[in-house]
Amino acid sequence: MLMRIYKMYTAAKNGDISTLKSLNSIGWAIVALLFSGLIPGIMMLLAHSPIERLQQE
Repeated sequence: MLMRIYKMYTAAKNGDISTLKSLNSIGWAIVALLFSGLIPGIMMLLAHSPIERLQQE
């Protein structure tokens, strides 16, 4: 789970929107809630909608 979050962080930092969107998933957020604790899961759920609204320039 932490590797996936790190990959999302790296994609966001580098401005790679297509990779960020491909890694963004409600399913992974639920898995994070169950296995990684509340904070990573909640943060992924909160970030899901804004990531989906991003557009490539």
